[in-house]
Amino acid sequence: MPHAELINYFAERFGFGRYLEIGVQAGVTFNAVRIASKTAVDPAFAIARDRLDGESFKMTSDAFFDQYPDAAFDFVFIDGLHTFEQSLRDFTRSLFRIPRTGLILIDDCFPSDYYASLRSFEACTNAKTSEKYPDRSWMGDVFKTILVIHDYFDSVSFAYIEGTLGVVAVWFEPRTVMPLFQTMEEIFRCDYAQFRYEIGPRLPRMTLVEAGDAIDRRQNPNLKAAAAAASLG
Repeated sequence: MPHAELINYFAERFGFGRYLEIGVQAGVTFNAVRIASKTAVDPAFAIARDRLDGESFKMTSDAFFDQYPDAAFDFVFIDGLHTFEQSLRDFTRSLFRIPRTGLILIDDCFPSDYYASLRSFEACTNAKTSEKYPDRSWMGDVFKTILVIHDYFDSVSFAYIEGTLGVVAVWFEPRTVMPLFQTMEEIFRCDYAQFRYEIGPRLPRMTLVEAGDAIDRRQNPNLKAAAAAASLG
């Protein structure tokens, strides 16, 4: 599913009016997003900034959050540097910029293969070139950020969106946390095989519509009560 299709579904369903995209590259997704106010952040755009359909900032996401402490959004798409540390910083800082009715999407959270999970883009590319891999995707270890969200952020709920390359939706809804790991160090040491075959299959998954319905129930107590009544028969 194209990222823009996914983003526009949520934007139109919930009427989001302020959008932030971290990691824009050539602007394919950004320009296709139908939201009134759009902000693009990337330290190395692969497109002339005057061709972007919105406001743009040529800087790292860390610098953007530091320099614009009052910037607020309804909807954030995180697709920046594909490392655990950076994606976790992007998530935590974005969380403070959205309202309780806001939404965050994080891309590249389920590596397609071992090489895609390497922390270095160069190492991934070199290995896939050498092995003649047809899929040259690099997703890094962003998946560890989802493990942190699972174990430490009990004020939010999340789900992998089926039909995507590991896109995770995160929204404000309290949940009971049953930690998968004892320490942050254990999360950092979690490797591709452990995640892919042991941990990943246990994490929540939803279709696009199911995720939208879950967020709807969070925002509308009447819908939540109706769903609970229906489940009881």
